[in-house]
Amino acid sequence: MIFFRRSIRNRIGPVEKGLNALFLLVLAAIGGWVHHQGQQADPDLFRLKDASLAEKGTGQTIYVRPPQEFTASPEGGGVTPLLTADLMGPGWRREGPVEIFGYDRLYEKINGREGLYKSYGFQKLWAATYAAGLEAGAVVDLEVFRHATTIDAFGVFSTERRGLPEGGGKEANRAKTPNGLYMVQGTYYVRLIGSEESDAIRSAVERAAAALENIEARAQGSATKTPASPGPKTSNPLASPAPESPGAREPESGIPESLLSAPDAWTPANNPLLALGASPASLRYQAENGLGMAFFERLYTATFSIDGQEVRAYLVAAESQDEARDLHRRYSAYLLEQGAAADLSGWPDAPTGSVAVRDRLLDTWEWVFAVDRFVAGVTETENQEAAARVVIRLGRSLQSRR
Repeated sequence: MIFFRRSIRNRIGPVEKGLNALFLLVLAAIGGWVHHQGQQADPDLFRLKDASLAEKGTGQTIYVRPPQEFTASPEGGGVTPLLTADLMGPGWRREGPVEIFGYDRLYEKINGREGLYKSYGFQKLWAATYAAGLEAGAVVDLEVFRHATTIDAFGVFSTERRGLPEGGGKEANRAKTPNGLYMVQGTYYVRLIGSEESDAIRSAVERAAAALENIEARAQGSATKTPASPGPKTSNPLASPAPESPGAREPESGIPESLLSAPDAWTPANNPLLALGASPASLRYQAENGLGMAFFERLYTATFSIDGQEVRAYLVAAESQDEARDLHRRYSAYLLEQGAAADLSGWPDAPTGSVAVRDRLLDTWEWVFAVDRFVAGVTETENQEAAARVVIRLGRSLQSRR
């Protein structure tokens, strides 16, 4: 037997039909009302009421951006007159006027990296663009940064030089790229960046760099370069150090006592790491966040070559011996989080209190020690023996003055 399921009711009743129709009418009425209200815009909806502007009896501080300087610096003519239309040589022309950016406008030109420049005492930027009339599309951007001190200007230069392609020159105060040149002249940092790699751009960049030599003295009003005739000479802190006569250095230390006694007088050419044989072109100065650590300030790094192995050493002078011990403690704790402490029994000449770690992530040797008010060591070094030799040399140099 087959059973069929039947509905209790054969059709919808009149009450249900009436309720459905009423519901649809309500929805239609709501939709019509919303449409009507949308057509009735209130002109005072976003208008500020006059009552809100009434005097409240308490003063309100409104920030007003200070006026900016859009003309040439009045300091003896400044840099602007030096960036002439023919600075790059025949066939080149300057496009438009020289632009000037103060501290509060730097972001307009160096968006995203202004923090780096400001951390090194940035004061002003002059920028100009030069185009080649004979070679379509060839352009060179020239930027001249003025910083508070020579070491500030060098700090920015040394930071940016580290990111340049290999083979960028070995001079202490300049670095070349296939399409440009970077250099430091006193408190001025100059960047020349071409749009392409070509002989025309390289020649133009070299001419501009030569024309901007001694820019600091000329920007202050001197019309000529410092004469090279015999007589008193103004030392250039960025020039390569002249060879020292025998006995000029302490025989045990390798670093002049006067240099260790006055860390504030260290310069890119007169630096303890260079006195021990580090490459001048590798020297770097970090005003803050040295080695990525917030507690390391005014830190120097430089690279030594030990039997073909590159060893990057660092040195920072603390304000006191207690501060140096605290820095050593904090950095040692950080290193021990990155890897297990190495057995230094094979290096009896290592400085007392040395901590050496093989970094698990980078697979490099990291080393730190403290002597008096100095904290030093090596970082990002692949060869353990080469790292130890640099640490021992640096440690002996610092310990010999005690």
